[in-house]
Amino acid sequence: MASNRTHSGFRPPCRAGKGRAARRGTPAWDFLAGALVLIACFHLAPCVWGVGLSLFRYDGIGRAEWVGLDNYRRLAEDGTVRSALWVTAEYALGAVPLGLGAGLFIALALDERWFRGRAVARTLFFMPNVISLVAVAFVWEWLLNPQYGMVNSALRALGIQGPAWLSDPRWALPCVILVQAWHGLGFYVIVCLAGLQAIPDTY
Repeated sequence: MASNRTHSGFRPPCRAGKGRAARRGTPAWDFLAGALVLIACFHLAPCVWGVGLSLFRYDGIGRAEWVGLDNYRRLAEDGTVRSALWVTAEYALGAVPLGLGAGLFIALALDERWFRGRAVARTLFFMPNVISLVAVAFVWEWLLNPQYGMVNSALRALGIQGPAWLSDPRWALPCVILVQAWHGLGFYVIVCLAGLQAIPDTY
């Protein structure tokens, strides 16, 4: 009896379970392999190369000269770099909470059963996210133009003189933050909506 069970392909349960788990994991790695190779080639490798190159004085033509951390010391002493870092921090602290908050608010509205046309609304909100940044820049540059832009034209119709949005130091950064939040709004909406719909109704 034992010999018949062995020859018929019988395997212990634990060994069979390991085989099934391995087979389930293999397709996942097959699907991820292409993306991981691209990420390694076009993201990780340039980052490692850039960090290594930052330890040299190199103009892209001549011979690289080892300087260690001297480049970082010069950056720390440069007031322009400190100003750029501060502006970048303001941009991140403005664009991310604004986009995430607006995305969550819209996702909460789309998750309600009384909201009709949710599929169309999701498409409309996500559409800016797939538009090229170059196209977005051209469109908003035209909208915010101080002479013939639609924003200032609407303000003039109300008797208000609009500023030069993109060249005024007071308004340039808020405008860029607003454009970035609008451009990434669809991503936040889809992610928040997926999370909300994954919560069981009983909760």
